[in-house]
Amino acid sequence: MGFDVVGDVVNQKCNEPETWAKVGFAYDKKFNQNTMSMKQTLVGPNSRVIVYDMPFNEKNLKTLFEKRIDDNISFVVRDSRMARDVRDATGIASKTLELMTKPFDYLYNSNYISATQKAELRQQAIEMGLLPHEAQAPSQPEGQITKSPTGTYS
Repeated sequence: MGFDVVGDVVNQKCNEPETWAKVGFAYDKKFNQNTMSMKQTLVGPNSRVIVYDMPFNEKNLKTLFEKRIDDNISFVVRDSRMARDVRDATGIASKTLELMTKPFDYLYNSNYISATQKAELRQQAIEMGLLPHEAQAPSQPEGQITKSPTGTYS
């Protein structure tokens, strides 16, 4: 328990010291005829997001892993565009924990999955209609040039 900048009582969970709540605010914009500019006024809080402020390292990863309630957890690597689920082929959480100590690129590029497994997963995705039509074509070996169809720019 503590106090915020205004003096209000704030309770902090002791079992989650790595988290804090970020509050988002809504604003109303109106055109001010006197100043001929937009005036922004605060409406009030409109969102709350839990922020995890714990740096990623092996010690912190193991600390969080030990706090889990059960083995039904997800390990994810994320960049600014997308997130990828990381899971050991056995499905055992402790084995996936070991995977998470590998370098980011190794995990993000799924290098822990064999080429055979990747091909099987790709085929399953095609059969389920999860891949766009352009991605369903077999990949081109590097250095090989595709011939354009007869009559097109030839």
